[in-house]
Amino acid sequence: MTGMEPVLDKCGQPITVGAYIIYGHALGRCAGLRIGKVLALKKRRENYTGDPGVSITVMGVNDDYWVREIGLCNKKGTLMYPNRVVVVPKSMIPETHRELLKDVK
Repeated sequence: MTGMEPVLDKCGQPITVGAYIIYGHALGRCAGLRIGKVLALKKRRENYTGDPGVSITVMGVNDDYWVREIGLCNKKGTLMYPNRVVVVPKSMIPETHRELLKDVK
């Protein structure tokens, strides 16, 4: 994304294409956390004061408790609020997840 202010995560860190993030997702009747890789940042219309008007395209790793084998999610996801994700260094991502996400673009 060029010509825009930096997009910041919950901790004030910049979110960039290729960054690894932790984000929440629906897991039955509760919330789960997922590890993913940012594929794109897209400008959209702001819908309330304080909303940066940016959506994040992400590919996540499905490692929820019911899966027999950890793998990529079936499709890309769209996250609407950057302040609801946390950017983490590559060193914090488990090797299994890094291997699955390494070639995702």
